[in-house]
Amino acid sequence: MEFIPGDDLMARLAQRGAPFPLVEVAAWADQLLDALIYLHSHDRQVVHRDIKPHNLKVAEGGRIVLLDFGLAKSQGENHDDKESGQSIFGYSPRYAPLEQIQDRGTTPQSDIYALGATLYHLLTGVKPPDALVRAAAVIASDPDPLQPAHALNGAVGIDLSAILNRAMAQNPNQRYAGAAEFRDALRRVGRTDCSEEVEIVAHPGVIDATVVESRQTMVLARTPGASWSRLRSHALRAAFLLVLAAFGVFCRYYPWKIPEETASAPTQNVAVARADSN
Repeated sequence: MEFIPGDDLMARLAQRGAPFPLVEVAAWADQLLDALIYLHSHDRQVVHRDIKPHNLKVAEGGRIVLLDFGLAKSQGENHDDKESGQSIFGYSPRYAPLEQIQDRGTTPQSDIYALGATLYHLLTGVKPPDALVRAAAVIASDPDPLQPAHALNGAVGIDLSAILNRAMAQNPNQRYAGAAEFRDALRRVGRTDCSEEVEIVAHPGVIDATVVESRQTMVLARTPGASWSRLRSHALRAAFLLVLAAFGVFCRYYPWKIPEETASAPTQNVAVARADSN
């Protein structure tokens, strides 16, 4: 197997002591969902069954790598019984869905849950509660211990928080139908966030934005100083042209007349000079 150097995201998260930036996590999520789309729609459908920060590394160029297929299972995409398949029983607490913990069979929706839990941890810096703990709370008529991501990290919007909650639904049928739908939901939130940011930061009538696009995630940075500088330059140029136009109009309708004695003075001076030289 290919060796990927460096620390996994769990180790890097511990070293940071803080959540990863939203833009960075969004780029990783987009790449991971591309990989899941391929795995889940392949001729032999592959369910990873162990997505978590410990099994993710960042390679050169920011490429995210999904590691450790030790718990993965493979089955035909159109298999009559998708919830059954030859696989090793095992799971990672806090990231595995309830059906995997209870050994009731796993499907692509199980990877959706695990990825949602992983993104939740990367964005909040807080490990998600175990699915069994959540199930016990429901049985006891207690609130779900899964706190919304935006309540733990203000940089996470309510819409993104709702997407993560849906991905981590206890009932597999309430999660996203597939990785493509999950990815599309994240991309829509990214585009909406960009539009709202432009609306907030734009000066009335003047905006100079630098757009940096990382796959479907866009960051907008404004430079108002440069905008106002160019505006002043244009205004001064227009004012100068107006002054020249006014001066031309004035000269056309009010021509200057040179006094006769003043006009003949240079000729007289020249004549005197020539007489003196003789």
